[in-house]
Amino acid sequence: MEKRPFRAIAFVALLLVVTACSTPTPSAASPIPSPSAGLSTAVAAPSPSSAASGAGGIAVEKIPLWLSPTVHAVLWRPASAADRKPVAIVAMHESADFTNASSCGELASRGFQMLCANGRFLNQQASVIWDDLMLDMKTAVAYLRTQSDIKKVFLFGHSGGGALMSYYQNVAENGVKVCQDPRRIMPCPNALADLPKADGVILIDPIPGLAYSGLTATDPAVVNDDQFGRIDPSKIDPSLDMFSKANGYDLKEPRYSADFVKRFHVAQGARYNELVKLAQSRMDAIKAGKGWFPDDEPFVVNRANARLWVYDTDLIAHTQRPHTLVTATGQKEDIVPSVRPVGISSSGSVTDSSKTDPLFTQARNATVRSFLSTFAIRTNNFQIGADSVSGVDWESSNTSLVANVAGIRSPLLALSMTAHYWLVTTELAWTGSPSTDKTLAYIEGATHVFSPCKPCEKTPGQFGDTNKTTMDYVAKWISTRM
Repeated sequence: MEKRPFRAIAFVALLLVVTACSTPTPSAASPIPSPSAGLSTAVAAPSPSSAASGAGGIAVEKIPLWLSPTVHAVLWRPASAADRKPVAIVAMHESADFTNASSCGELASRGFQMLCANGRFLNQQASVIWDDLMLDMKTAVAYLRTQSDIKKVFLFGHSGGGALMSYYQNVAENGVKVCQDPRRIMPCPNALADLPKADGVILIDPIPGLAYSGLTATDPAVVNDDQFGRIDPSKIDPSLDMFSKANGYDLKEPRYSADFVKRFHVAQGARYNELVKLAQSRMDAIKAGKGWFPDDEPFVVNRANARLWVYDTDLIAHTQRPHTLVTATGQKEDIVPSVRPVGISSSGSVTDSSKTDPLFTQARNATVRSFLSTFAIRTNNFQIGADSVSGVDWESSNTSLVANVAGIRSPLLALSMTAHYWLVTTELAWTGSPSTDKTLAYIEGATHVFSPCKPCEKTPGQFGDTNKTTMDYVAKWISTRM
């Protein structure tokens, strides 16, 4: 069989999709700058379009920009120059479209300039090469540093963007030595040297990293994998099936034993270690000229929808130490509890994944390179408890929130939503930051997308407008650091 360049084919397909879906149609009246234009010409965009003012009350305009061939952005800012604070905020996600994220208008209506950008892997999460995204982030930060009315630049990372921003700032502050650490499964290239630093980092319900996220979704009942996701039914251990009633599953009142929880997570970590080894063996074959293609290969992780904590709410149930809990009526310092019910989703709905998303239909269709770069992480006796996560080699992955926040010395704000999953790992990461100006707070009753969790309420309207609460908190924190 003739070998063909795998990445080149994938890139051409991706470029066609992005071009068809994302590129504005030029007109004679409002020319779009060429994607190949440099930063000096990137601002020659169409006339700004107006947008309704957000909760902050300031009228907002939107300016579309092509900052590079791989970075499309929208600059959200107060329509009147008199309302603009000398602060800009970069928002980006590893694959989701952030050019129209709700936070863009919300913070712009509070006086800030929001550069909401998309990188080269728009809608292509499984294909992400983590270090390539740093070059897209560099483009965005460098552009803002050239604007005369901007004195400070902050990074805004929501969800996967939190892992992205923490990695960028860690490397920007400390150099490539941190991402070329021998413990890394895939060290970063020298191209990441000299990233322009931001003046502060804002992490909003950040995931602990795509690698950790992938680990915790991987079904430990699988005892043998191949790179194409083919699983022999005889290689499934029913004693580790989290959706088996015999093991304690129930949508309304699951009863997993302590022994099952322990065995489940140990096996989950063990399967992931084997997946990492398999991907590394395929990379070795590619480098030796013995791969399916010269530069990359498919790598499919099958049965990837097994997060025990979604049903067992005794897991990641509360923080270890007291922190600020922001409620509809004020703030208090206390051990912060999760308010999520059984089966909660990121948007606050309750579903039965055993029926709607069967494990055997859930697969991560990555490549060898994208898996090693973005999804690989090592474990040793992996465990998740009520207020702890242990047995994760955070330093093995460049996507690791915990490892990257440990290198951030600039001002740091971390906010976590109590109706979602990340309150314990956010605490873990924040605790490890050496910054002398760091803030951690929790928004009571907020889902991952900031809306109030209706199924979590004990009384209607209990949590108030959690989106406004979140954005007000961010705006106040930035304003005291201008």
